[in-house]
Amino acid sequence: MLHRSAASFVVLSTVLVKLRGVMTLGLFTSNSSGIGLAAAVNQDGSIVSFGRPADDDSYISLYATGEGLLLPFVAAGRFTNELSYAPQKPIDVYIDNRLTQTSYVGVAPYSVTGFLQINAKIPRGVATGSVPVRIEAAGPYRSQDGVSLIVQNRSNSKAASLKIEIGNL
Repeated sequence: MLHRSAASFVVLSTVLVKLRGVMTLGLFTSNSSGIGLAAAVNQDGSIVSFGRPADDDSYISLYATGEGLLLPFVAAGRFTNELSYAPQKPIDVYIDNRLTQTSYVGVAPYSVTGFLQINAKIPRGVATGSVPVRIEAAGPYRSQDGVSLIVQNRSNSKAASLKIEIGNL
């Protein structure tokens, strides 16, 4: 808005910013580059790696940021030991391009808000080896491409060994 005074022009402007829960989802990776193996923990507490792959039909913990507003509302960067803070928008996890179950999506215990922990189940029958992983939220929000998990498909291994044992009887 432009106002004219006797001696000069004065420019007045008002900027109104409305917080709408903007999200930029990102998965943490083990090499901190944002690409490569996801920073993930097996249900036994070991780090998911080539030497300790995640078993299909088991749970892992993934770590992310950029989840947007939390409910109940709390400022980002606040230390918390509560498990009650969850993203306003539901978060979905895709492992090997398959939607999977989650048992917990919220602020990582004993950390700061903005550091999200997601406990997700590796789908039964997922391929063995390096498989893509991503997270998505309602709307156009999704994590970066190029993040993977190392998975061991034990379901198919058990079925194959059972066939061999029965065949040898």
